[in-house]
Amino acid sequence: MNLIKEYGLKEDKRMAQATKELIIVLISFVILSIWVWYWGFVGANQDPLTYTYILGFPKWFFMAAVGTVVVYPICLVVQALLIKDCPLTADGKEEGEADQQKTEK
Repeated sequence: MNLIKEYGLKEDKRMAQATKELIIVLISFVILSIWVWYWGFVGANQDPLTYTYILGFPKWFFMAAVGTVVVYPICLVVQALLIKDCPLTADGKEEGEADQQKTEK
């Protein structure tokens, strides 16, 4: 069932861009979550006497923390490159442009 066709609505281009951005953000979140959960659960699932330490922290904790510090900026860069600004007005023009056109008419 396609409500846009059924009710004769015009599809908004901003919605397609918003959907792409949502997928990008969710994939970034899933990657970061998998990294932290992997090191948190798999890395900590051993006897504390057998832990290896990096800078005084257990390896699993260090990798989760450092991974967050490394993976998070990568996610931010990817999002900064792929996410675009779009106008919030229905006609697709910036707010200042729409006001100018109204005053000119």
